[in-house]
Amino acid sequence: MRELPPIIVLCLLVLSSRCSFAQEYSSSSYERYVPLTDRAFEVKVQNLRSQVNSYEERLRASRLRWNQLFNTQFELEKGEPAQKLNDKLGASVDPPPTHESKSGSSEEMDASSASLTNAIKTKLKNRYYLGFSLGAFVAQPTKLSYQSDEIPIEFDTSFAGGLEMGRRFEQWSFSFSYVYSQANLSEEAWSDWLWASSGFSIPVGKTGILSLHNMRFEGNYLLDVNPWLTLDLGLGAGYSFSSLSDMPLPYPDQSVNSLNYSASIGSRITISDRGTLNLSLTYLGSFHGQDSLDSINAYLAEIGAHFYF
Repeated sequence: MRELPPIIVLCLLVLSSRCSFAQEYSSSSYERYVPLTDRAFEVKVQNLRSQVNSYEERLRASRLRWNQLFNTQFELEKGEPAQKLNDKLGASVDPPPTHESKSGSSEEMDASSASLTNAIKTKLKNRYYLGFSLGAFVAQPTKLSYQSDEIPIEFDTSFAGGLEMGRRFEQWSFSFSYVYSQANLSEEAWSDWLWASSGFSIPVGKTGILSLHNMRFEGNYLLDVNPWLTLDLGLGAGYSFSSLSDMPLPYPDQSVNSLNYSASIGSRITISDRGTLNLSLTYLGSFHGQDSLDSINAYLAEIGAHFYF
């Protein structure tokens, strides 16, 4: 066999080495730059599992620490149908809900609302207040004397308005109040008197107007009926300025000023920590009148409010 020249042998060796190097390089680059293979996916899954396991271990350790802290701060008391947790201050936590606890939930809500109202009512004590009122004024019949005539006088029901300032204590309150009212004299009473005295009755064009200014000091005893309602019993004394104007001819205008007294009964309804709604019925009586006009007494039914400061 004829021997190959050395130069040819050298060229064959170089070509064979380059082919093997290219094959190895192509296989390694495939494994390196194609991440979405089964092996890469399994590696990612293993990493996720290890992360989940680490989170579970941390959660388990934190639960153990919280249980240890809870056991050191609270004492678990057993021996009853439902367990109670008592802290160091002695406060208790309600047991799990049962039929009895469900039936008593409304009572607990009532008790909480009552305690809240009591707290509000406590804030109203030992404080000053301003008040106003509106109501009905019912003056009682009286007599007007003119020359030899004694004329019975009646009044129509009218409106009245009042202002009040005072101070409330634990079970007492003391105040100064002012009331004004204006009432018309009854036309029917004039007609009846004319018929009885003269035998005839004619319409009276103007019957007269009563104007009353009443100022008095009053003391009230307060009795709590329930958390939001207070009974109000009052006694007072003061002075009244009364006048009759626009009288029919030939009767002149009249006026009477007198000391008076008052007695009242009512209620105070707590609506907030700054005020109450008030209902009252008051009797205003006079100690004396004048020769021409007897004393004027009246009933006063009022609704009003007090603002505390």
